Amino acid sequence: MTIKDLESTTAPEIGSEPEPASEPVPVPVSEPVPAAPETTPEPASEPVPVPAPKRKRGRPAGFSQTLTGVDRMAGLLLTTPEAQANLDDLITTKALAKWFCKSESFVINLRRNGKGPPYRVLGPNVVLYHRGEVIAWLETRRCQASAAR
Repeated sequence: MTIKDLESTTAPEIGSEPEPASEPVPVPVSEPVPAAPETTPEPASEPVPVPAPKRKRGRPAGFSQTLTGVDRMAGLLLTTPEAQANLDDLITTKALAKWFCKSESFVINLRRNGKGPPYRVLGPNVVLYHRGEVIAWLETRRCQASAAR
């Protein structure tokens, strides 16, 4: 249909009956879609790997409550240059923590719980450790190699 054809046609009058359609329009009929055949899953030839359980944060498996990091490292700590220095030296909590590769609060907690090396209190904020006594304490804390399982 062109624009001229549209202009030549007149609009039906209001109240008049519509003209019947010249030819019925065929409605396409869709064919039914065949259902997919049911398949049973084949058994797996290989076992499905099960993921390992996630390790919880905190202490590693097999951790002993009776051993601290210093106990496990006592033999190694006895071979450090700090252990080879003058045995009559007095060392501070900070120096002892550095020697043990731990924090000052770790050493303070050892002292408060009565599990640390012998110490001397020289004032309200001055705590010193005798190097010879610390080495003797480390000797008592040294762990022997356990037998192979």
